[in-house]
Amino acid sequence: MACRRWNILMAIAPALLIAAGPVQDGPADRPAPLPDGVVASGKPGVPGLYAESRYGDVVVNRELERLETDCRDRGITAKVEGRALQWSGKRQLYRSHGDIAVFDSAPAIATDASACTARLSLRQSVRRMPATRDNLLAAGWTDALPVCKPRSISPRCEDRIVVGLQAKCVHLGDNFVGTTTCYSTRADLSQGLRLASADYSDDGSLPENAWQFDVVMTDALIDSAVFAGAGA
Repeated sequence: MACRRWNILMAIAPALLIAAGPVQDGPADRPAPLPDGVVASGKPGVPGLYAESRYGDVVVNRELERLETDCRDRGITAKVEGRALQWSGKRQLYRSHGDIAVFDSAPAIATDASACTARLSLRQSVRRMPATRDNLLAAGWTDALPVCKPRSISPRCEDRIVVGLQAKCVHLGDNFVGTTTCYSTRADLSQGLRLASADYSDDGSLPENAWQFDVVMTDALIDSAVFAGAGA
């Protein structure tokens, strides 16, 4: 599932990945938003990390575009139910010192080509697990940042601020085509977390797909209900 999730990329400009910005320095111990359907426990929050991203599914978008194009060629306007959900995907990541929880609402589509209709919905999934090395890797962390040598063509590294965090952005490829991925280097629970990723090409031969977290809180207070059953 982890590989699929990182391949579902939000169609935003890759330049956002390397845009400079202020270092995160907000008020400490901020309550993390609860996922939909989770009831607050009423207990004191658990210190940890909260990250959130909003996205659209590339496969869903292409299928919808193909349906609308085919129907338009037949002189029919496709009827789309739930179009507002096309860009309403949401991934919420929670991490304490002992547990991880990932809540995902992924766009999904059902089409009827003969009737020129489509219905968009959100597919819900939840993963709760102990914060072991393997589970952290599956949730988007790396345990070994790439090493870049001076004047190396690939990989090349840059220190940047991404989503308010100090990060190392690693360019795999050359000046013409490749991938840029940014990892947090902050010395807290975010260290090694993949913050953003983008494909690039100078001639437009690759789609300018990019993804990044919209929010990362390294000083969150997480309701214990979020992790219920994580160690089971």
